[in-house]
Amino acid sequence: MKVLYRPVRSTLAESMREVVSFDSLKDLFFYLVGKSEGNLTVNDLAVSYYSYDKRIGWDTYVIVVKRFGIDNYVEKYGCYQAYGWCTFK
Repeated sequence: MKVLYRPVRSTLAESMREVVSFDSLKDLFFYLVGKSEGNLTVNDLAVSYYSYDKRIGWDTYVIVVKRFGIDNYVEKYGCYQAYGWCTFK
């Protein structure tokens, strides 16, 4: 199974240009932590089903963060912050 990840961007086309493939969700999470320059941990990330996106043929899952750096989004805004999208192929 592969995990395809795309970041949150202004448009779907922009996001799709940055699709990256991983062998597991764990590999994806460690990739995201590495790109965050030390402000994010694996424990800050979560994934849940979002919807089927017929435009790209993905069962889409949203990757969210609870905290980034000193900002705790759940405490501050009452909800998680979207960080990216993925699907499992």
